[in-house]
Amino acid sequence: MLAVNYIDLGMMFMNVILIYARIKDKLTKEDAYELNKLYMSGLTYKEAMDKLKEIKNKTFSKE
Repeated sequence: MLAVNYIDLGMMFMNVILIYARIKDKLTKEDAYELNKLYMSGLTYKEAMDKLKEIKNKTFSKE
């Protein structure tokens, strides 16, 4: 039962990050999910944003 509560808290925290990112940085839904993956991997929010920008720049430069 306790483990389920921690999972629920983690999911709520993830949703807060997604909402914050979409409002503050005007990200698309897909970019917000990618940012969340980076953030949950242990990066700070700023580091995760920088990494996301690098990824997006590489993607756009290939096209």
